[in-house]
Amino acid sequence: MQKKNLENIILVVLVVLLLLQQIIYTISDFNIFDKLSKFIVIKGRYIEFVLIIVITILGLIIRNKNKNMNVRDKCEFPLPILENKIPINSNVKMNFKVTPFKKVVYWTISPLENIAEKESINQINKYNNAGVVKADEAGNVNIWFRNPELSEMGEIDPNNLFLYIRVEEDVGILGPVTKIAYKAS
Repeated sequence: MQKKNLENIILVVLVVLLLLQQIIYTISDFNIFDKLSKFIVIKGRYIEFVLIIVITILGLIIRNKNKNMNVRDKCEFPLPILENKIPINSNVKMNFKVTPFKKVVYWTISPLENIAEKESINQINKYNNAGVVKADEAGNVNIWFRNPELSEMGEIDPNNLFLYIRVEEDVGILGPVTKIAYKAS
């Protein structure tokens, strides 16, 4: 949380500095960077160049924040309302080790059941192949789901299938999404 607050503070300070600079320059033709660069010299270089580089780097860092789709942050969720659920006709079992007595929410693409081939890519949005399980006292979790048949795959690459899981980290807090590759049989 503190890292996000620091990033937000940096972003606000950058925006305020740039807005203040533009307002002052527009009103009185006063450029803060020009004035500072005449009075402050850092090892023969003007402060203007250093400030512009720092602002550019900070701007790029903030711009690229959370661009990676594989990294999804924690989320709050009322976990007590989730009951254990395993998809009907599950035929694949995966075992994981997590913190004892924590819930695991998982989902993957559904086998295509009477669905047109062009709609197959949207199957994951239906969440028919999702479940919730609770770890035992040793932290073992058995996840069951339906594996799509190769004939049911349509446009989906059978070597590029993923199971997505979120593990309960604290009361009402699900951890980040973990993406696990598997192959269709």
